[in-house]
Amino acid sequence: SGADIELDYDGGCIAMENNLSMGNKTLIVRGGFTFDCQDNYLIGNGEYGIISYNTTNVQNCVVRNRNIYGFLLYGYSSVTTSTANDNTDYGFYLQDFSTVTDSTANNNNYGFYLQHSSTVTDSTANNNDRGFILHDSSTVTSSTANNNNNYGFVLHDSSTVTDSTANDNNKGFYVLDSSTVTSSTANNNNNMG
Repeated sequence: SGADIELDYDGGCIAMENNLSMGNKTLIVRGGFTFDCQDNYLIGNGEYGIISYNTTNVQNCVVRNRNIYGFLLYGYSSVTTSTANDNTDYGFYLQDFSTVTDSTANNNNYGFYLQHSSTVTDSTANNNDRGFILHDSSTVTSSTANNNNNYGFVLHDSSTVTDSTANDNNKGFYVLDSSTVTSSTANNNNNMG
């Protein structure tokens, strides 16, 4: 019980030494510093795992079993080398020019949900209902959608997917609203490539 955990620093790095049991609390990071979980888990069952604001970088974190969001990013924030597993709705939810690199979303409803010119690179969505959903001129590059129940990639609003692969999904690439897929591959998808 009690308030969420908030870290607000201007620059520098904060490292997490052990797994963090959060209960139903949310970890909120902002201020332009780096938060490094050092491959430790944030454990709990509340609505949000990590919310990142204002150019903060989150790295080497594992968030699982949250009721809505594993990672929620705003305002040029970034996540690198992290994992979102078994979150009820979103593994990674990106807004406002945020980025995710070298990360994995497993067993969420949405693996990666991008809005407002956000970017995902070198990442993988496995066994979600939908792997990557892009809106508002967002971009996914060098990423893979595997075994997602519904869609590997869905592109809206002039979004772009490049050098990516859709394997064994129900539908590989679903392209709408002047969006573009280039240099990409669809393999063994059930309904359409």
